[in-house]
Amino acid sequence: MASTLRYLKEIGLSIVSPNNQLSANISHIIQDIKAILQSPVCNGTAIVYTDGSTATRSKSANSGSGIFITDGKHNPLWSGGLVVRADGNNFIAELAAAAVVLKACPKDTTLALKIDSTATIGAISKGIVSERKRVRAAGRAWLNLCRSEAIEKSRQLSIDHVSSHKGDQTPDQKGNNAADMLANKFRVQGEHLDPVPYLTETGNPPYLNTDEKHSKRPS
Repeated sequence: MASTLRYLKEIGLSIVSPNNQLSANISHIIQDIKAILQSPVCNGTAIVYTDGSTATRSKSANSGSGIFITDGKHNPLWSGGLVVRADGNNFIAELAAAAVVLKACPKDTTLALKIDSTATIGAISKGIVSERKRVRAAGRAWLNLCRSEAIEKSRQLSIDHVSSHKGDQTPDQKGNNAADMLANKFRVQGEHLDPVPYLTETGNPPYLNTDEKHSKRPS
């Protein structure tokens, strides 16, 4: 065991146990969304469009996640997003946006979540899974962030698929296009930044950490 630890130290690796405190960036956006969903302008009902954006030919490890919120009558209430470490996997960017919304949703809010990624819908709709499947799931840290909320709030929550890039006529098309634009905006921002940290606070400790900026660790 000692020789193994010495070798890991020599190559710049350390064993890290995630803490339970979300990063300031993620906590801030969760609080912002929760505040608007609890406000009188929302009136207990909201429609939320989420999307992810990843450049196919960029070497950037960062992607963008976009979130667009309207009331039940499709009046815009809030828009924003975040830069996400995805290492070229757009599923992570899509999942991050949905996970943040589910984490922020108050228990007394009826929420319609609109997503153009069927993989994301399938991942967050599975409910309780075995420990083996949970640990092996793609994007498990983001799923861990929102899984309990998705289960607890299932009665007030609907998750629907919307087709992307189909025009700008219907409310769903407009909402999806807005989320797409936001995701692109944060992707472009991320391309000018160093790789942002992985979401580790909800992961499965321990994990190996390295000082190399562009090293990859399974999500």
